Amino acid sequence: MTPSADSKLTILVTGAGGFVGRHLCTSLAEGGHTVRRIVRSGAIADSDWLVEDLATKDIPDAAFEGVNMLVHLAASMPGDKDDPNGTKSAAMAQRVATSAKKQGVPRVVLLSSVAVRLLLEKKTRPRPYSVQKRDAEDAFLKSLGPLNKCVILRPPLIYGPGARGSFGLLLSLVRRGAPMPVGKADAPRCYLSVSNLCELIETLAQAPDAQWQAADRKTFEPHDGTPISTLDLVRQIANVTGRKARILNVTNNLLHPFGRLIGKADQIDAMFEPLVCDDIEKLHQAFGWMPHEHVPNSLSFLDDAE
Repeated sequence: MTPSADSKLTILVTGAGGFVGRHLCTSLAEGGHTVRRIVRSGAIADSDWLVEDLATKDIPDAAFEGVNMLVHLAASMPGDKDDPNGTKSAAMAQRVATSAKKQGVPRVVLLSSVAVRLLLEKKTRPRPYSVQKRDAEDAFLKSLGPLNKCVILRPPLIYGPGARGSFGLLLSLVRRGAPMPVGKADAPRCYLSVSNLCELIETLAQAPDAQWQAADRKTFEPHDGTPISTLDLVRQIANVTGRKARILNVTNNLLHPFGRLIGKADQIDAMFEPLVCDDIEKLHQAFGWMPHEHVPNSLSFLDDAE
């Protein structure tokens, strides 16, 4: 069933137990939508389905009953112990998209990464994360049917309450007062607050059919609007949390060998590299969306979070 403008939808979310999934499900439910969560572990509610491994098991047909939109977030990460070859994300994408085709879900959102464009344009060397995301996109699109209208979101790093990864590491180091070798990390980089992302997906849910038709199979790079360097992000985090940032002027040439030793070379390199996403106007023209918050206001959640 295709939704009408301002209607309340039934939305199926995979990866609902993850960082983005938790925020998105809460946001959609608060917006009055019926949310069905696909999780791989933990306690489940009446509207949840437990699927331990989306790479090998299908989502039950009953989960799709009356669903207007599917948001596919579930993915494995490079280095996951249960995915040593990095192939599960593509397998998940293929299986979920096949189910969406079978069940005739009219609207589908795939969360990918801007790393895919950088890989395709050969602006960075191939990295496990970008390769996995590219393969997942390919598998997903090949498995959808013509009646599934699909929008692919390729965000940069997503941050917000409970974020881990690179943002969580920076936050932890600032709070501990640890010396941070980011004095030379002054290249502009785009980021996306999880609140902005949730608002975007809500906008997609309410968008008219004509907008979805025009955007079908297209990619978009949502972000907060204005790029900020890793150095300035650290300073803003320190300011919001009332800490003093201990900045060391160390170049990436010195840090990279250390990163290779600890298996974090890609993450360290990314702190120093520029990352500028597509003009946000592309999303504004397609769906009328613009980010509602920007750094430093988007970091206000750090005020009382410890």
